[in-house]
Amino acid sequence: MKFPFLAEDAPPEQLVSPVNMSQCMFAVLQSGKATYLDLQEKLSARDMYNILEAISVQNYNERVWNKHLERR
Repeated sequence: MKFPFLAEDAPPEQLVSPVNMSQCMFAVLQSGKATYLDLQEKLSARDMYNILEAISVQNYNERVWNKHLERR
């Protein structure tokens, strides 16, 4: 994930996490798979966790694929 608001040489210690929302909600919002309004008015908690699972699987598969390509 790119953070355009941080300098290229910014150390990871400067990254922050939200304190007023769950990590799950934050991950779904950051992915762009749902909006805050979607999570508040249209989707259930179960929907949020299903979206989070899809994001996790996608991220894992991308890491596996990128490692495969690096070994070629």
